[in-house]
Amino acid sequence: MAQSNAQSGIRLELLWLLALLLSLLAVVTWRFALAPGDDEPAAGAATATPAATSAAVRVCGEEVDSPGSELNLAARECLLAAAPTGERVDFTTTRFTVEGQPVYWRVRVLAWGDIEVTIDNRADEFSGPARRRILTHRCTSLARSATEEHRIDVLGCTGGESLTF
Repeated sequence: MAQSNAQSGIRLELLWLLALLLSLLAVVTWRFALAPGDDEPAAGAATATPAATSAAVRVCGEEVDSPGSELNLAARECLLAAAPTGERVDFTTTRFTVEGQPVYWRVRVLAWGDIEVTIDNRADEFSGPARRRILTHRCTSLARSATEEHRIDVLGCTGGESLTF
């Protein structure tokens, strides 16, 4: 009886160790599939389309979104057209806080259903040091804003954030 209990304990420890290793492997795989800044999404990170398999990234353009300046509508149209096809494109915009501090946005279509939005507010001198950081969101689509004609809504983002630029 004592030997049977000892064997059961060893089996449970082995099962626990196996479960731990599988969990660790899953976390590492998930982490690399969502690694920000990669030029190529990891296998399985998003469904690739023929347009998304091309290594070239087209630059849609950049803009400065401040009072009195005009948005780069051609660059925004380029971005909106690329998202449903999965064409790899890059767009940057500099927006400003109410105090006039710059916040840098980079929006990249990596593949169909895989959009990366990086927001860098480290230059915002009025926010607390702990809030000055670079945040990267993984999202699934882009759409014209229903409330503001030339704005773009970013949809399906990790963490449930709602982003508009």
